[in-house]
Amino acid sequence: MKRTIAPFFCLACAVRLAAATPGMPDEIVVQAAFSTNRSARAVRDVPARLDLSNVFGFAADVTIGDLSQFSHLDLHFKSGGGWYNFAMSPEKEGVAERLAFRVKDGKKESEPKGLDSISGIRISGWRAGTNDTFITLRNFSVLDEAGFAAIEAAKDRTPRACPMPENGEVRAFWCHSSRGLGKGYDWDSSVAFLRKHGYNTLLVNLAWPGVAFYRSSVLPEYVRLDAEGDRLVQCLAACRKYGVSCHVWKVCYNAGHMEDMTEFNRRMAAEGRTQVRTDGKDGWLCPSDPRNIKYEIDAMVELAHKGVDGIHFDFIRYPTDKGCYCDMCRERFERAVGRKVAQWPEDVKKGGAMIGEWHSWRVTNITAVVKGVAERVRRESPQTKISAAVFQNPETTPAMLGQDWLDWCRKGYLDFVCPMNYVDSAALQRATTMLQLRAVSGLPVKVYPGIGLSVFRKDGCDARRLSEQIAVVRACGAPGFTVFNFDGRAEAALPLIPRQ
Repeated sequence: MKRTIAPFFCLACAVRLAAATPGMPDEIVVQAAFSTNRSARAVRDVPARLDLSNVFGFAADVTIGDLSQFSHLDLHFKSGGGWYNFAMSPEKEGVAERLAFRVKDGKKESEPKGLDSISGIRISGWRAGTNDTFITLRNFSVLDEAGFAAIEAAKDRTPRACPMPENGEVRAFWCHSSRGLGKGYDWDSSVAFLRKHGYNTLLVNLAWPGVAFYRSSVLPEYVRLDAEGDRLVQCLAACRKYGVSCHVWKVCYNAGHMEDMTEFNRRMAAEGRTQVRTDGKDGWLCPSDPRNIKYEIDAMVELAHKGVDGIHFDFIRYPTDKGCYCDMCRERFERAVGRKVAQWPEDVKKGGAMIGEWHSWRVTNITAVVKGVAERVRRESPQTKISAAVFQNPETTPAMLGQDWLDWCRKGYLDFVCPMNYVDSAALQRATTMLQLRAVSGLPVKVYPGIGLSVFRKDGCDARRLSEQIAVVRACGAPGFTVFNFDGRAEAALPLIPRQ
């Protein structure tokens, strides 16, 4: 999940520098003054001169005072005009924990110059609570492969007992593949495996803007549909057989997929229906285009009429805060606000004169689809549940992504929401889940927090992490949970988790 980094500097942060690893501070202390500072995160930038271009990895002792105050934590290395981002997932609080990172796992943001040209470090702790706490980083060192392996080998890999009682709890899996669990499985055996391990709900990805894996009069059908069969019919039959609730997951606006959708994207571009972004990326439809809004609504409503238990929004947002800046977006925005944009697109970029109105307008475009689907499905197919996969923090997503999912919850557009809480740490899962449950308290919607099994670090801890995170979600009082993803890692992890 890519996060936009804002240049906020916490005045309450303290840094002590001394000679340790050459070019690195000996200790960095970030005081997160969340009781008085309402910013989205506590963050600190410090100078550093490092060359990580020829090392396998690095490690540091990280101490967190109270993990429940953070939703997630990041360690960034500045290089030129960009960054290398490493997510920190401590699993302890109040004591030092040695965290190891592989250099190749760093995610690039903007345009970093290179790993041999690191000029600074940024530590970010993203708010989940309102109490003061701290982050301390000490004893930074580079690692060879053997050193990294030694730290990883010391981890606890024992899964916890995870009962699956028939108590009304929703236990869901997202399934990204239209074919089911994976090699050697068809839909019948996939759903049988799911039910055997106590899960009762499946959110299956069968629809993208450029392809439907079922008979559709709205979306282009999968080219081998006649030969391979209607995947929705196959999946739905298996779900009915084993008593699993079937919800179809629809990717919105993002026209990229493993299947070849070149012709679809070419046609959308020729019709002026694709986004113009400052990051140079393409493959997304423009959310302000009335044709695209209608297209997404019609596709979701068609699915609701197919006898499924629910329809599930994904990518119901802008990809970033860097668009869309197509000519028609300018025209539609000016019409909406009732005046011209003097400098396009500078006035609607960060720091621009019209940035607030721009953010609100983007939210309106995305919400139009959710609202339109809800109005029609509530009327035409009232038994069908409506849900969405959303980003973690409802406070930051409207400006960053145009995704105001808390507003959708307030207005009753959704029956349940699945925030993508993809963290390695059970403590961070607890903090993020509590933030979300507090946000929707009293609203007519359920929260089934997302657990990122398939995006956990690949260190042999899948079964333990999954069982621990299910336990903390339950302890928080959530009425269910959703696991990503129903794939080979799920096939390996689920049998290892004791049910009693």
